[in-house]
Amino acid sequence: MADRQPENLLILFPELASSANGNPGWNRTHVVQTELETPPFRIGSPWISARLDSWLEIAVQDVGADKDARGAALLTQLARARVGGSFWAETPKLPRKANVLICLPGAVAEASRMLQTVLARHDAARVVVLAPTTIVAAQAERLGCAAIIAPCDPWPLLDCVDEIHVGGETPIALLALATGKRLVCHAQSAFSGWGVTEDEPGVPRRGTRSPGALACAALLSAARHADPFHGRASSAEEAIDYLAEWRRLSEATRGIGCVFGIAWWKRREVMTLLNTDRTLTLDNTATVAVDKARAREGAVLAWSSLISADLTEQASKANVAIWQVEDGFVRSVGLGANSTPPYSLVVDRRGIYFDPSRPSDLESILQETDFSPSLVARAARLREALIRQRISKYNTGDCIAHPRRAAPGQRVVLVPGQVSDDRSVVLGGGAIRDNLALLVEARQVAPDAWIIYKPHPDVDAGQRAGIVRDEDAHRFANEVVRDISMPALLDEVDEVHVLTSLTGFEALLRGRRVVVFGQPFYAGWGLTEDKAPLTRRSRTLTLDELVAGTLLLYPHYLDPVTQLPCPAEVLLERLEDRSLWVSGPRILARQAYGQLRRILGLR
Repeated sequence: MADRQPENLLILFPELASSANGNPGWNRTHVVQTELETPPFRIGSPWISARLDSWLEIAVQDVGADKDARGAALLTQLARARVGGSFWAETPKLPRKANVLICLPGAVAEASRMLQTVLARHDAARVVVLAPTTIVAAQAERLGCAAIIAPCDPWPLLDCVDEIHVGGETPIALLALATGKRLVCHAQSAFSGWGVTEDEPGVPRRGTRSPGALACAALLSAARHADPFHGRASSAEEAIDYLAEWRRLSEATRGIGCVFGIAWWKRREVMTLLNTDRTLTLDNTATVAVDKARAREGAVLAWSSLISADLTEQASKANVAIWQVEDGFVRSVGLGANSTPPYSLVVDRRGIYFDPSRPSDLESILQETDFSPSLVARAARLREALIRQRISKYNTGDCIAHPRRAAPGQRVVLVPGQVSDDRSVVLGGGAIRDNLALLVEARQVAPDAWIIYKPHPDVDAGQRAGIVRDEDAHRFANEVVRDISMPALLDEVDEVHVLTSLTGFEALLRGRRVVVFGQPFYAGWGLTEDKAPLTRRSRTLTLDELVAGTLLLYPHYLDPVTQLPCPAEVLLERLEDRSLWVSGPRILARQAYGQLRRILGLR
């Protein structure tokens, strides 16, 4: 386990704030991480779990049977989340026939004896050695074993083997208990001698404990846990949930060889969120990006709008994959067109959510995921919070009530404008390519409705194409609104008619009828009225299953306070604190530029 000292040490151990406690055992040098290790993030890595190095042995001896059930539940949660140890590290390359894992100690003599003992019983070709040093790894390879130098993701190792041999304290021991694999101890450790391990001669028997009791000792009795986002103590269950979010991020970013085409004003946020191993590079030259990705045997992760024919051609010739990255659906406070950086991103290996010509990772999630009851319940809570806090993608405009001007009983239809050259319109809009044509279609579908047209904020800010003059809009719309926030507007309408706009998804969250003329990601799941159906989407989803896939399983979020990857719920909390979202000189300058373009008619 890592021995670096974190910034949040005093949250885990407030006793260390004062030397007056009189306990000589309280020493910073004796504090270690538990098996629940924190990834080495680009900007700080606060510990999520820690203990004093002497606590585990004491806790195992003292733990009672009354906590066995909670400990067993923690093991199940740990195995389901696939966290613990260096879970964020690279996936090891494994021999096809391996079924035995040896976790060797660092001392060469001890490692040699342990290797000889195991290889007397097993074919070396079927043994994988997790070695702490290159010297120990070389020794294992000379004997015919496959050797991996830590750190690596331990879960692929645990998946392929039937038994694990350990030579001392290691996070792998607890993970082995979580998977139910045979665990053989070659030296005394906290978990040896209690009847759940097979112990080599010389390892003393000490009593009987269940795997749940041992987990309870390791993660409850002997451990302290910290919430890295709120600066307070937390439970073991909460700690594992946070690690599960970081696991999801590590899996999405694992395999990236180079990052391409990130605008200068959002590089810090994008690279902070993506760069959990601190080694990714950012390039804006296609040749350099492809060469770096090929050297790392990875993909080029490119901002979707900047994937050029040159990049595509060079990547194809080099047999390098291109993955896409884009803004998430709950992004920040402020417009991207005004250089407001994103605090939510999606990384897509198959396509991208707004391109219906081929499946995306999001479509695959929605089509294939078996949504658990707990995930659906979490999605329902998130949906309710989005509505209660009136949160949308950009969170601009005033959240004042919009007066209803329609006649009594007349249905009110909202038509949100879009950026006409936006890729979601170009790729998913079908025959409709501009906002005026969308208004024409909406009026044909709803001839007697009161239609409200809201221009896209980027267009109205003078930054993007898609202007419809008010006099032209009024030929089909009864009303044109601008400075009303989308959540406030959605409160007043009965239905929404969209091309591919995210507003259709936000309307679904609020139970509004949604008529779709294009093929956005949220269409085709039985929740919208589709004028251009996409037959590839064959599953009927509940609203909260759609929310779970779209807002919990697909995007990744960055906490603007700690600069740590965070769950969606944490970003929602930060969006409520408007003091965190004060516009700086860069954003103010972009806003002034857009206003000048609007005055001059340069849109």
